[in-house]
Amino acid sequence: MKLQRQIIAHIPHKGMTRDEWAWCIERELMELWKSAMTAAEREALPYSEDGLLIVDQVPKSLYPKIDRIILEQAETLGWRIELAALVQYRKSDWDMDPKGPEMHKKFGLACAKFARIAQRKRLPPITDPDQWAVKQETVEELRVLLQNLRAKVAIGTKSSPEVLFSSTANESPETYPHVAANLELWQKFFHDHPHTLRPMAVGDRPKPAALYDEFLAASSGWEVGSLRQTISRLKP
Repeated sequence: MKLQRQIIAHIPHKGMTRDEWAWCIERELMELWKSAMTAAEREALPYSEDGLLIVDQVPKSLYPKIDRIILEQAETLGWRIELAALVQYRKSDWDMDPKGPEMHKKFGLACAKFARIAQRKRLPPITDPDQWAVKQETVEELRVLLQNLRAKVAIGTKSSPEVLFSSTANESPETYPHVAANLELWQKFFHDHPHTLRPMAVGDRPKPAALYDEFLAASSGWEVGSLRQTISRLKP
């Protein structure tokens, strides 16, 4: 089966409200559902006058595709996936479906898997084909950010490298979109690993790829070497 992109990797988490989560998840689910259809199936989809998909008029033969996607994404989104109206609709349908009890059971198991990941009792999956591209883009952002950071330190700026890292990303989120979207995680990483950034700011030549691997490993619980190899295997 084709690798499924993980919705959680494509949603900026910082300060999001319940409604913002619901909107983002709904949008991503719709995109994944349509990508799983054939061109003819997409062409025949029913839309309202304002361009919204009329879900209850979609051919029932297409429902198994979205059900599979919901179960896959529940493993990394957990309870948040139920914020999406599409998920609520499908779960209400399961109540009357002969296969409904089994679907509800699978959904519960997927959410239980998410809870084990959240509690660091199980490693999160690294299966999203986009994760290789995200790493390349983030590493390039880090390369530029660290150059700017070193330049500021060289002219005698008194702020710590950690403060400079955050302020630089905040001042130009369009230049560092991946870093800015996960800045709270980066701040926690530097807090937990206080001797990581300073050598890159004042001495050693920065190695942005290695920094990214260490950051992602600390955030996910993976071992650095295994994480690096797993992401490399996702290269198109």
